[in-house]
Amino acid sequence: MLLRRRKRRNPPKPYPSFPLTPHPNGPWCRKIRGEIRFFGVWEDTDTALANHLHVAADLHSGRRPSPQNLHLQGFAVKDAR
Repeated sequence: MLLRRRKRRNPPKPYPSFPLTPHPNGPWCRKIRGEIRFFGVWEDTDTALANHLHVAADLHSGRRPSPQNLHLQGFAVKDAR
């Protein structure tokens, strides 16, 4: 018996001028300088928007976001130098 999975529907934007778009995998994203960047999960639009606003200037100018602008839950091993 073949079971079909339901297609997950993207949520609507919280308001029309919201700068992020919902990605089918579950996070809010935006294409910046030709690369898709992810900022947070659908359920937490405020945190996703805050993450975007903190790093947007660096990303648009082509710089890597500075560590004090990143709001990570933890840190990667490569950042523990």
